[in-house]
Amino acid sequence: ALGAGGAVGEEARAPPSASTSEGPGGALRRRAWLAASVSGGLLLGGGAARPPAAQALYIPEGESFEGPPAAQALASNQKIMDLQALACWEELKCDGDEIRRYLGTVGTSSPLFGLEKRLKPLYGDNPELEDACDLDELGLLIQESDYLAYSSIFSMGSGGKDPKPIVADCKTVVDKLGKRLQSLAQAVQKLKA
Repeated sequence: ALGAGGAVGEEARAPPSASTSEGPGGALRRRAWLAASVSGGLLLGGGAARPPAAQALYIPEGESFEGPPAAQALASNQKIMDLQALACWEELKCDGDEIRRYLGTVGTSSPLFGLEKRLKPLYGDNPELEDACDLDELGLLIQESDYLAYSSIFSMGSGGKDPKPIVADCKTVVDKLGKRLQSLAQAVQKLKA
């Protein structure tokens, strides 16, 4: 588990048992441990793999983001940066469902899950955020990215269409979404200052 500031607690230092007798949740616990270890730097020589602020953004598998809307905006920006950094974009071979998990449209563990709804009060209290990032446009970019990622999954089955052009279009929209979230993150950080 991650402690204050994203430090890895003692219980997270030892990997969960790899035995098959641990039940159906064992694979999820191992995956969560691995994600925490990488984000905490355990598997990378002990140093932090991410800045301390980003380390605290780890969300265990199957859990939703909890925190104030400003923190969710910052976590969403980091999540899209993580999505953009995937190597699969280079050959346009990204899995549509994986993209959708990052976008928060499959599962609830992404900080982008329900983002538009969660940011409305923050925007209501700070109308200047609208200048940095239009909230309606943000929702539309998430929807469009989701649609293209979903379409890439079924393109081969419905007519044998190559999914690479769809993945390329998805990357373009994800990059646009990333720019909007970057602007929002900068504006939110100014609010905190």
